[in-house]
Amino acid sequence: MVGGYDNTVRVLTLDPSNLMHQLTVQAVPAQPSSLQLVSLAGFVCFVSMMNLRTLLLCMHSGSSERGSYDLYLFVGLANGVMIRSRLGEADGTLSDARKR
Repeated sequence: MVGGYDNTVRVLTLDPSNLMHQLTVQAVPAQPSSLQLVSLAGFVCFVSMMNLRTLLLCMHSGSSERGSYDLYLFVGLANGVMIRSRLGEADGTLSDARKR
């Protein structure tokens, strides 16, 4: 994953036969300042900051398979907004983008 000054996030492949090939690009409303790829095993977690206290909320994602997990890309923007997108394992596509 690469965050660009042109307000985009790009997912690139690390496959040696096709190194650095762009799989997908996502436009964001401000410059990305941080990127984090998170694997969540059947749970979706949200972090909320309220009055200097951190609240972590976790919910089961509905997946019934043991050992299943979802990959999420968290993008922190220069304007303070965070975007969470689901990363497709097979093709590297970004979907289900949510802002906070």
